[in-house]
Amino acid sequence: MASIRLQLEKTIVHSLQFNYSEKNLLDDSKEKGYSFECTPAFSEEDKSNFLVIFNLNLIVGKYHSLSIEYHAMFESSEVITEEFINSNFPLVNAPAIAFPYLRAFLSTFLMNAGFTPVMLPSINFSAIYKKKQQALIKN
Repeated sequence: MASIRLQLEKTIVHSLQFNYSEKNLLDDSKEKGYSFECTPAFSEEDKSNFLVIFNLNLIVGKYHSLSIEYHAMFESSEVITEEFINSNFPLVNAPAIAFPYLRAFLSTFLMNAGFTPVMLPSINFSAIYKKKQQALIKN
């Protein structure tokens, strides 16, 4: 693969919902209180940029839920090729670079909203990538 320079150009909150519920959300939660997804997105029109899209749902305290779609835009010095798209960078390195910005945003948002800041756990994007690759091999 040719050497290209990549840079995190910007991060943006695409959508954010913060809701109050009269019932205790932790009582109904069979999960760990959050869900997380991370997906790269490539444009047909703009071949030198790509996004990493984070989707997070989180229970805050007992009675509040937060849903966020957070975008991290990366800029490339070269046209993004199919080889790059199929590499591990968009699934491992780029999310690892952008995730701390999402963590910091959520912590600050919750603190400014009067809640105890939530520090999202570290995520091993490499391990997630390897699990996906192993699942593809099995199928």
